[in-house]
Amino acid sequence: MKKLKNLLVLMMAVMAVVMVSSCGGDDNDIEVAGGAKAVAGNYVSTLNCEVTYGGQKVPFSYENVAVTIVAKDESTIDINVSSYSDEKRGAIEAIEIKDVKVADENGSYTIVPKEFNGSTASGKAYSGTLKGSYAAGKLSLAYSLQYGVMPMPMQNTYEAQKSAE
Repeated sequence: MKKLKNLLVLMMAVMAVVMVSSCGGDDNDIEVAGGAKAVAGNYVSTLNCEVTYGGQKVPFSYENVAVTIVAKDESTIDINVSSYSDEKRGAIEAIEIKDVKVADENGSYTIVPKEFNGSTASGKAYSGTLKGSYAAGKLSLAYSLQYGVMPMPMQNTYEAQKSAE
């Protein structure tokens, strides 16, 4: 009887391992394939920003911000955001977000959410999260940007039509 109990416990443990390993979480992931070359290009538009300061959301924008997207392979891009500035807030140096995945969804493309970090040409650290989409020549990006020693992140949105090449 004791051997039967031990065998039953062992079988239950094996089944638990099999069931957990079969739930790897990949079923809900977006399939990444072939969208990078469609999204690649040059874009120029207004970057809308929002910072929460003293409990209030403070919106502002920067004109003529250039975004360049380079396809690394069929499903991976690098995103380069140009520097931008104004007299009130100073300058934000150019940033690069590398190895971003793009998923093709029947002619509409999803820029798969990604955490990023890096440093500017002058050595200022930056980090954040990015997500976006591309359809009918229009790029939409939403990303948080923790830049340098800023105490709070900038919440950025950017929409632009692809420039003619």
